Amino acid sequence: MSLLKFELKKILRQKKFVWLLVMVLLTVGWFFYQNKIEQDLMSKEAEEKIRPIALKVDQLYTQLLPLKREDRLTEEQAKQFDILNNMATAMFQWKSAIYGNRWDEIPKVENEFYSLLEMYEAAGGVFTTLEGVEREKAIDKNAYLVKRDLPYANETDPVSPALQMSEIAPILLGPAGLLLLLLLFGNAYTSEKEQQTLLTLRTQPLRRRELLLAKYAGLLTVTFFYLVFVAIGGWVIPVVFGDTFNDLLYPKFLETGDSFALIPVWQHLLNATILFLAAGAFLFALLLLIGTQLRSSFSTIMLTGF
Repeated sequence: MSLLKFELKKILRQKKFVWLLVMVLLTVGWFFYQNKIEQDLMSKEAEEKIRPIALKVDQLYTQLLPLKREDRLTEEQAKQFDILNNMATAMFQWKSAIYGNRWDEIPKVENEFYSLLEMYEAAGGVFTTLEGVEREKAIDKNAYLVKRDLPYANETDPVSPALQMSEIAPILLGPAGLLLLLLLFGNAYTSEKEQQTLLTLRTQPLRRRELLLAKYAGLLTVTFFYLVFVAIGGWVIPVVFGDTFNDLLYPKFLETGDSFALIPVWQHLLNATILFLAAGAFLFALLLLIGTQLRSSFSTIMLTGF
């Protein structure tokens, strides 16, 4: 334990934690700034997503309207016409909620539309714009939102805490995050060789294994603090400057081919965190292994990074 404290003190004296925190805050801040300036386009993007559906409803309604005026609708067509009329009303309410930024109303209106769509097809109608896996995903996601009373959210350019953290997780909790840790702390062992301090340590009653384990524990501690920095930066900036709601429960898709599942954002972030910890543990174990064979920090970092 005393050897681990010694290793952490050396890391703290180098002020690399400060650089680590600065890099995390700059990355989170940049993403948030970019997302924030795109919020004015949220209504337009939401309307673009439903435009093909709205056009299809109008097309089907227009096809039956002349028959309605001439009183030549069959019983089946009459049912379809009434349902299409209600679907058009639901689409109008959907668009109105988008233009009015009433995001909490959209899931309920969308749910009503899907119910009418099911009734329309049960009455013999064919709706080709929203089919297959895409329809299943849209319906399942909508049911998820309605059940948990969640609003429609901008997932492309999010400004809420958990959704933004989910967006930056592939970067800060991915290869780029590992590379950052490697560049800042990758010379933890080889620098001892270069500065000849390893010879001094070996004059103490320490086994090489104990020294390597202390180095490894120190690097794992650095990884833990990095995750803390990501969590604090990724959460505080959107909370202070963005829009907050219970987005930890917001759904994310896990997809494999045509199969998919919905999980809450918190589970997605937990999966990413566990994977990053495992990758970090492997990375630093490999780093120390290579470091025992090489004397140059540059060579060790380059080889490990490769």
